[in-house]
Amino acid sequence: MPSAPVQHDTRIWLVAALALVICSLETGLRLGANAPDTRFTLPQFSLGYFWDTPLGWTGLVGGVPVNRDSVEFSSLADFMRDQSAPVPPADNVYVRFAGYALTGSILAPFVGEYGGFVLVNVLFWVGGVVATYALALRKTASWQIGVLAALLVATAPAFAALSGQALPYVASYGIFVMALLLFERVDLFERHTQWTTALLAGVVSGVGLLFYDLYMLPAFVVLYGVYRRMPWLNLGLVLVAMALPRVAWTGYWQLAHLPSYSQNETHPAEALAAWFDSARTGEGLGRLKGYALLAAHGVLNIATAFLFWPVLLAAMELWHRRRSREAAWFAAVLVAGFAPALFMLSTWPHIPRWYAYGFPAVYILAAACAWRLASHKPALALLLVLPALVLANLDIVGYPKLMELLLFQPAHWSYLWSR
Repeated sequence: MPSAPVQHDTRIWLVAALALVICSLETGLRLGANAPDTRFTLPQFSLGYFWDTPLGWTGLVGGVPVNRDSVEFSSLADFMRDQSAPVPPADNVYVRFAGYALTGSILAPFVGEYGGFVLVNVLFWVGGVVATYALALRKTASWQIGVLAALLVATAPAFAALSGQALPYVASYGIFVMALLLFERVDLFERHTQWTTALLAGVVSGVGLLFYDLYMLPAFVVLYGVYRRMPWLNLGLVLVAMALPRVAWTGYWQLAHLPSYSQNETHPAEALAAWFDSARTGEGLGRLKGYALLAAHGVLNIATAFLFWPVLLAAMELWHRRRSREAAWFAAVLVAGFAPALFMLSTWPHIPRWYAYGFPAVYILAAACAWRLASHKPALALLLVLPALVLANLDIVGYPKLMELLLFQPAHWSYLWSR
């Protein structure tokens, strides 16, 4: 199906307003101790394999109980304001994500330390909703599909589970889809696009690497750029430009002789080595079995990240559109969104939330499937996406198990982790 023509769509303002209301409500119901991520890290609810202290893996940000990793970002924000930091930079594993800490720090004087981070999460969540709507409009030429996709993102379980934390995941989800929209708007993959446009698009999208390790963006550019036969000069420039913000920040930190703690940065190398570790994967036919079980666990993680129903609808729709012009774009988003987490399966197989970066394609395809199966009847289409909305909000009515599985799965579910 051809892309929708680029037009000024006044509905986008209504989508933004509704997104702000829904995302604020979804977040407001999950603040502090009510956040699934906070609850999960308490000893009586968590796996307990490394957070088994009396208070579990929890801490305080602005006097509010949160996942203890939030304290790292709060401490980095304190350091930027020249205040005493509970976690000094020499012990802070998240110094490279200074963009998120800085943004939360800027808002802290107005809404408080904890509120600053929550507000950042809500604003980027809304940005992700609006960007998904705009992409759906371009890829399906249907504003109705765009509204359904926006509704799915506004109630997305991965966003909701983490929006009450001082953690960069929600912001990075939003940055991912906004970068995809930027690439579309500037015609990044067209042969007529100027190299200066590619360079600027790379720098702007590369800012996301100061919020999180958004390797999904360069992965998408490579996949879709090669498919579209993007000029090699533009492809190289955008990839180099994406790295510039992170390189500049790292260079400044080192030139200023500021301490940092880089333990987490070794995980990709450890994951690569683990793929070839016979102690984990076995040998001969046993290795094939190990890889097959890993693949199955990856599918389980993907389904869990979206609480199952939207993935089923999206798979049906992608098959239906397999010969369409836009099928390659959806496939590239899915592969790029899932591949970094699949790569880490060899060492960290139990974190389904890492797979949520495929959400733009999953939710647009799910919305398109619902609209098609409903024969373009709004009420029936809404009924078809209703299971996704219900599953994403069961934690509010006292059944948080699904949200906990989205955050961390039990260790014995994983073939490699349990060996």
